[in-house]
Amino acid sequence: MEALVIWTAVTEWERYAFAAAAAIYGAAAAHGALIWRGGFRRETKLNAALIMVGLLVHTAGLWELGFRQGRCPVGNLAEAALVFAWAAGAAYLLVSRMGRGGAAAIGPAVAPILFGLNVFALTPGVDRLGAGAEPAVGLRSLHVSLTVAAYGAFGLAAAAAAVYLLHSHDLKQRKLRAVLARLPSVQRLDRICQQALAVGLALFTVGLGLGFVWLRAARGEFFTPDVKIVWSLFVWAVYFALAILRWRLRAGNRRLAWASVGAFAFLILTFWITSLLSGIHQP
Repeated sequence: MEALVIWTAVTEWERYAFAAAAAIYGAAAAHGALIWRGGFRRETKLNAALIMVGLLVHTAGLWELGFRQGRCPVGNLAEAALVFAWAAGAAYLLVSRMGRGGAAAIGPAVAPILFGLNVFALTPGVDRLGAGAEPAVGLRSLHVSLTVAAYGAFGLAAAAAAVYLLHSHDLKQRKLRAVLARLPSVQRLDRICQQALAVGLALFTVGLGLGFVWLRAARGEFFTPDVKIVWSLFVWAVYFALAILRWRLRAGNRRLAWASVGAFAFLILTFWITSLLSGIHQP
């Protein structure tokens, strides 16, 4: 009971909802590890179902938190991590439900991302980091929502790229598990990565643009050399370059797949640091 009392800004019901979502994502990640270890020869429907249930619980907690506060729930790093994870899970669910060719099979690569972000959000003290930032309302709320949704799409692209790398390696080495694996074709995995990158870049571009408009309205300037803004522009440039290279080069390029994984690893590892160093996001 005491371990769950980490945020004074949330209700007991919300705390239990987020903890339950983290536990379900953890079960999906553990099940996914078995699938990875077995070369994706196990059925992945249970993994996809676990992620879906976790996302439903996660959504209920965020809905209650956001509705009660009357704003986008990104007032501190804990909330931002929860929205980040939700966006990645929602992107996966959309692709797995609407896509073809067994796209749900990338769940074992998505589950660890969701679990890690939720565990980070539930870590005591994280809720106080960034808590002094201005409330995300109106234009700023839309800016934050779109950029965090973009991060989720980038996470899905990285997950698809990771599974692509495993599957293409097994096919190249002519391993038996490549034939037995319950995975989409490498072409399908590559398309998922490419499409997720394109959607993420579009969302990120619009989100950044709205951020500059909000900055002009709130502070009288379109740009300031804040560490978070400079970092965001760098991340945009990296993903823009990735999108251009994927458009120019032939499909199935392993180096681009590694670049997708590396870009997301950089994003997720530096997002929190730049938020804390920012004079706007962490006054």
